[in-house]
Amino acid sequence: MDTLEAQPTSASDFLTHFGLKLANTAELLESAYKIRHRVYCEDLGFEKPATEPLEYNAADAHSVHVLLHLNDAEKTPIGCVRVVWLNEQRGYSTLPLETVCGQLDLPPERPRSAIGEASRLAIVREYRRRKGDLGRSESDTPTTESRAERNFLLPTALMLGGLACAHHMQISHLYLLVEKRMAIHLRKISVIRQVGETVTFNGARTPYELDVQRTIMGLPFSFLPLWSNASNATAALRNRAVVAP
Repeated sequence: MDTLEAQPTSASDFLTHFGLKLANTAELLESAYKIRHRVYCEDLGFEKPATEPLEYNAADAHSVHVLLHLNDAEKTPIGCVRVVWLNEQRGYSTLPLETVCGQLDLPPERPRSAIGEASRLAIVREYRRRKGDLGRSESDTPTTESRAERNFLLPTALMLGGLACAHHMQISHLYLLVEKRMAIHLRKISVIRQVGETVTFNGARTPYELDVQRTIMGLPFSFLPLWSNASNATAALRNRAVVAP
């Protein structure tokens, strides 16, 4: 498979060439942190490069991580996402996006233990761009909207991986701070509710809420194979104790 043209066009195409797995070992977590460093530090310049090179922060101590991998012999990781979960007894009572956005429109009666945040979604450069983009700068490539339509399934598969983590961990609502392109992706699989004002944080980003069960029940039929793959890959999280730091 030509890595420079590796954009799936259907769920069956995705499952032929890609898969998801929990980053539930030190080695797999390191793979996620390396991908994040490549994307957030080296490619985009959002974070300061590290010597290691790994990109992680305090929220990773109370997060679960999913890897997007190739279906090659090595199961080569090419993408990742994390779900931050709260445990007030252990001092984890604030989602990362709350420190960026300030006051959010969250129902006061909702237990903090029932919410989480999907963040740090990253896909390595070779799989964010297609053959027609080679030799062009980012500013020369097609519009954000056309790239969002074309490169849809890989980030969506990762988001379904995060959704599956939340489902197994009995998190009822996920919160996300995303740019316009990812909001377009999300609206293809779910109803999302804006819960705060757009902020400037590595570009313009807006906080949204996603109802986990409502999203699962309303998934378009064409995405059910991807959902099944994501759910099976993260099934170990049904016993939430396995993620307690």
